[in-house]
Amino acid sequence: MANTFSTDIERLNKGRALRCRLLHDGAPLSWSAVMDRWQNDQSFRCFFVSVLVDAPFPAYFWETPAVSSATIDREFEFVLVESPQLAGIRTNERAFANQFAAARPEASVIEFSNLGGDATLVVPCLQGPISAYSQISTFARLAPADQQHQLWALVGATLEQQLSERPVWLSTSGLGVYWIHIRFDSEPKYYTYEPYRNRCQ
Repeated sequence: MANTFSTDIERLNKGRALRCRLLHDGAPLSWSAVMDRWQNDQSFRCFFVSVLVDAPFPAYFWETPAVSSATIDREFEFVLVESPQLAGIRTNERAFANQFAAARPEASVIEFSNLGGDATLVVPCLQGPISAYSQISTFARLAPADQQHQLWALVGATLEQQLSERPVWLSTSGLGVYWIHIRFDSEPKYYTYEPYRNRCQ
């Protein structure tokens, strides 16, 4: 059987958002499978990044439904919501400067709690053109491939570490801090796609 990945994409909100499911050999991937493949499958990470690259928006929010130990075997999906506000921003070189300074010199991607202590952030260090780090679409399109692999591998590991009975929301916003960061939130505070704000998907 061919080892192929594909997408099932639904256009929403008059084409201004996409809801994406990921398939392997024609079968939908679960949260559990995606969590594992983010960590351990280079070909899947290449495919996943290609989905982000090929989105028909200059800039967008990436948002997932809540996940917990009770829902980890459900089908994985996410939305890409077009964001004209993000399209024109410039990377803030001072964002996360303290965290970068405290990281190991060889670190490519780091993980830490936000100032409020209610979210975990996975953040790439500067290793490519500064314009690559403003938000998720520029990172997918411009950042070094090795760093993109390391980012999504750490996202998978962080999800596995945080998985519990309490729901967690994975997303990127970018309107508050102009440096790409994947958020692991206890509440969907910055979500734009209303159906994903519900705890009971």
